Order: sequence, then C-alpha cells, then structure tokens
Amino acid sequence: MRCNHCGKDFGDGLKCQHCGIDRVEGLGSFNGFNPDTMGSSPLSSGGTTPGGISVTDSKNMLCYSCGEIIPDDSVFCPICRTRLYVTCPKCGRSYSSQYDNCNQCGTNRQDYLDKLEQEKQIKFREEAERQKIEALKRKEEQERQRREEAARRRREDEAREQKERQEAQKRQLVLMAIDSENKWIERFISNNTKLLSRYYKTQRTKKTLCTTAVYIIVTFIVVAMFLSIRFLGSDFYERGLFGIFSGFFLAFLNGAIGFEAIKFTNENKAILRYVQNAFYDENGRPLRYTNSWVIITTCIQYGVCMEVPSSPESLYLRKSYDQQTDAEVDINWTKPFVVTAILGICFSLFFVWPYPPMPKGSISYSGSAIVTMGDPLSNSTKKQNVPISKVILNFDARKGIIIYSAYSLELTIKRMYREGAEIHVLIEERDLKNPVKGSKLGEGISAVYEGIIPRYRYGTFSGSGKNWKGQFFSFKLEPV
Repeated sequence: MRCNHCGKDFGDGLKCQHCGIDRVEGLGSFNGFNPDTMGSSPLSSGGTTPGGISVTDSKNMLCYSCGEIIPDDSVFCPICRTRLYVTCPKCGRSYSSQYDNCNQCGTNRQDYLDKLEQEKQIKFREEAERQKIEALKRKEEQERQRREEAARRRREDEAREQKERQEAQKRQLVLMAIDSENKWIERFISNNTKLLSRYYKTQRTKKTLCTTAVYIIVTFIVVAMFLSIRFLGSDFYERGLFGIFSGFFLAFLNGAIGFEAIKFTNENKAILRYVQNAFYDENGRPLRYTNSWVIITTCIQYGVCMEVPSSPESLYLRKSYDQQTDAEVDINWTKPFVVTAILGICFSLFFVWPYPPMPKGSISYSGSAIVTMGDPLSNSTKKQNVPISKVILNFDARKGIIIYSAYSLELTIKRMYREGAEIHVLIEERDLKNPVKGSKLGEGISAVYEGIIPRYRYGTFSGSGKNWKGQFFSFKLEPV
C-alpha cells in the first residue's frame, strides 16, 4: 500500500520502509475512526489532524480490533470478523462497538442488556411459579372430584343394595301372602263345595232369566218402533237407516248376551265375588295378591261348580277356563256382523219396499196462491189472488226457485216424507236480493210452503203456507 506521508510503498512492517512513519499514521484514514463511514470530520481533504496526521481521500478504514485496513463501508471486519457497529438497546441509535456506552444517551449496552435479561428471567420464573401453582390447584381439584365421585358411587351402590334387599323382602312377603291366600281359598272351597255348587246354579238361572227378559223387552220395543214408523210414515232414508242400525243393535245384543262372546262369564264372576266376600268377612281385608282365575281354577279342581265333575257342563267350564285369562275380554264379532247384515237388509226391504221412490231430478210448476188478508175468523177477511208464473224444484239438490214478478226467490226443501201414497214436502222461501227484515218466521224467511204431491212426477203440488207478515195462504201448482 502507498504511505500517506511519503507517497511510496509502505511495505509489510509496522513502519514505512522509506520514511519510518508508523502504520497508523501512514496507512490510516481519519474517517475510518468515525461511526459514520461517510465521514463527519470538518477537516477537508489534504489537511492534517490536530495531532499532525495528514488527511487524504481514502475509501478504507482501520479496524480498531485487529488494526487492519478494511473497506470503509464494512459492518463486520473481514479480517477478524468483529462487529464494528452496534445499536443502542435503549434509544436505537447506531455507534461504534469499541465503546461500551452510547454516545447519544450514555447507556451502557451490556448493563442494559443484563438488566433486560434479569427482568426476563424474573418474569420467566414468576410465570413458571404461577403455572406450577395452577397445576397444583388443578391436581387438587381433580383429586377432590375423584373423591366426591367415589363417595357418590359408594352411596349409590349402598342405596341400590338396600333397595334390592327391600324388594327381595317385599317379594318374599308377597309370596308368603299369596301362598297364605291360596291355602285359605282351597280350604274354604273344600269346606263349601255343595254351597258353591248351588250358588253357581242359582247365578246361572238368574242369568238365563235376565237374558230372556232382555230379549223380550228389546224385541218388543224395536217392533213397536218399527210398527209406529211403518204406519205413521217416515222419510225413505230415515226408514232405511233405522232398519240397518236397529238390526246392528239386535245383532250386537245377541252376540254379547246370547253368544256369550265376553268370555269371563257371569257365573265365574259370581263365584269370585262370593269367595272374596267370604275372605273379607273372615280376615277383615280384601284379597290383595291372588289372581281371580286362581279361585276359578280351584273351584274346577274340587268340582265345586258342578255336582258331577265329569258332566258336559263341567267339561265346558274347564274348556272355557283353558282359553281365558284375566287380561283378555275378547268379543266374537263374526256372528253379530252376519246377523246385522241379514237383519238390516230384511228391515230395510220390509219398511221401504211397499212405497214408491222419492222424487228425483227437476220439475217445473206454475199456478197461483190465495192470500188471506186480516183475521181469518173475522167477517171482514179479504183474499188476494197472487199468480205464480214459474216454480222449479230440484229434488236431488233440495233447492229451487219461485217467480212472482221480475226476479226469482230462492227455495230450500227442508224435509220430504211419505204418508201412504202421498209425498209431503216442506219448503222455505228467501229473497236474496232484498232480504226480509223483521220476519215473523225468523232468519230472513219470506214464506213457508207445506204441500203434498200425490203422484210425484205428474201430480199436482198443492197445500198451504204462511208469509213473513204472518198471513196464511193456500197454493196450487200444476206441472208444466
């Protein structure tokens, strides 16, 4: 390298081989010792330092650690790898790493870093202590919950075992009570065999008499109703429905009583009640645990219900017992429905067949009505003839219209029924355009007609009625 003093080659020694100046003054650059690599000295190029060191333009600097000449923009020394500049940890300014204290705020870098490290260690120890305490608390809480769960399970096991013991004792007591009641029933039936046999026969006789009486009474009532409707007259549909439902009623009654469709018979129930009452009279309490069929079974075993256990009636009772339980009340619906269908058809044919069918479709009429003005019983009564230009009755829809003047009024067929060969028709009239207010007939009715059709298709429709003022009138309509 060229010496700054003499301008000749400096050489490899510590001093210039030509002028003898030391290495610092001969090769050093003044701006190499300033943290600002661009140079911050007020000295101009070509001048000298206050110490006599000449200043020349140079792009090199001197490493303070190893003393080697290095590029002036170096952050690390390329020779000794020393970091040449550091940042103040407090104010953030950059300065030469050869100084321990910041040249801006005076903070000692190492002391400040040690302080931060100490604070970090203190926080780390505090956090570790806090986590240790929390872990200890969680462990204590888990242990407490485990002890409580174990205590709860122990209490549940003890309660379950106690309940099982109580239930076992209760079942044992129930079994003992059942055995005691069964033995009492066997002794009672064994000692009262003939008495129970007579009681069974008496109950069976009562049942037969009651059943016969019910049949006679019901038959009389139904026949009387049929005959009254037959001669007093009724609607076609009412007659048919009445016949069908009456047949169903008779058939069901016959199935429930005559066919003995309800399997737990009255005789067996009577024996059951008899034994229960005897037990209550002797022990002061009712039977609690014994199944009712145990009593019937015991009766059959001892041949109580019949004096001759091998008789057909006794065998029938045994067979009936084999097919029955307390929980079953089975009704045999086959025979009642068959009888219902037959009786319904017969009654319908008998009460409907002799009469002609009811009117169907639409029929048009025309005629007149005579209105009685004033009191019908007074001598000053006046009568007014009102022509009726057209009347149309739809017997299927039970509707119709009547025309007096410019517009028509609505007709509603409220009822049709027969009396002999005549068909009676009850009709209500309403004015939909100008509803009648204050009608004496109620509900906006303008008039009521009650007439007779002798021959429903070609016959005259005539009768009487009443208008909304309460005036009576008669009418006569001819088919158009």
